[in-house]
Amino acid sequence: MIQVFSQLLSAALGSVGFGLIFNLNRRYLPAAGVGGLLAWLAYLLAANTL
Repeated sequence: MIQVFSQLLSAALGSVGFGLIFNLNRRYLPAAGVGGLLAWLAYLLAANTL
């Protein structure tokens, strides 16, 4: 279970990092982090279900 949480945190931080690299407005960085987290969560759910 700790592995899933660490993967989700890494996905969120990675998305925020890409936002910083590409000069995303800081106002949108939390949305980018949540988007990365949700995308990775969807991947994990699909990979474990199929």
